[in-house]
Amino acid sequence: MKSKLRIILTIILLIGIALFVWLFNKHEQEKEQIKEEEALYLEYKGTADRLRMNLDKSVYQQTDNLEDLILVPTEFTYKLFERWKSISEIFPEIDYPEKTIQQESWLAVHEILASNWAEMENASNKLNEEVGTGENIDSRSIAGYIYKKEIYNESFREFLEKKGIMEPE
Repeated sequence: MKSKLRIILTIILLIGIALFVWLFNKHEQEKEQIKEEEALYLEYKGTADRLRMNLDKSVYQQTDNLEDLILVPTEFTYKLFERWKSISEIFPEIDYPEKTIQQESWLAVHEILASNWAEMENASNKLNEEVGTGENIDSRSIAGYIYKKEIYNESFREFLEKKGIMEPE
């Protein structure tokens, strides 16, 4: 009788341990999935913010599927693309992904723009050396212009006007 009880208790203990391990693993997988979903949502949100897009959540709110988030370009988005293209024609080291834009692969477009940051800084520094005036062109001048149409100083404005990117004031 004692041996049957021991066997039953051992089986119950093993089942309990197996159940605990299974539940723990399931919980860890769910946590990992939540992290991945949060990262993807932040990628969509960051792309929308930096490319000046609207983030349409209407379908996502019904399905809870992050792939149903829709990035919608705005007038500001297309102007950003125009500035980016104009600058890339002068500084070919700054990659402009025309096909990716045509395919509306917005996450990839954002990634390409972000990966051009060093090239934008290098081009700004190179431009600063070429201008050679008393007014320095900041290393963020090109990035600021592409992203927000910011013009840090008159030397940079004159450069843009000379290259036909901007109309003289």
